[in-house]
Parts: sequence; C-alpha cells; structure tokens
Amino acid sequence: MLVHSGFVGIDVSKAHLDIHIHPAGTHLRCGTSPGELADLARRLARLGP
Repeated sequence: MLVHSGFVGIDVSKAHLDIHIHPAGTHLRCGTSPGELADLARRLARLGP
C-alpha cells in the first residue's frame, strides 16, 4: 500500500514560485531563474519520493 507522508503545493507566477510543504508547514519563495529552480529541485529531491 502506498502511503504519502507529505505533500508539496506550488503556486506559479511569472516572477516567483510559492512553495508550501505539508505537514512540515514550511513555506518557501523561489525566483524563476534557472539557478534558483535548480536549487529548488535539489531541495525538494532531498524530501524523497
């Protein structure tokens, strides 16, 4: 059985992304440049599948 331990919600706009990680309650704001998106991808990858 697949059990989800958390969720990531992402609100997208031209200037930035607002990210909320549940149930941790973490809120992030990320710019949309390639470097900032790469940093975000690395950070989210550490959360696991």
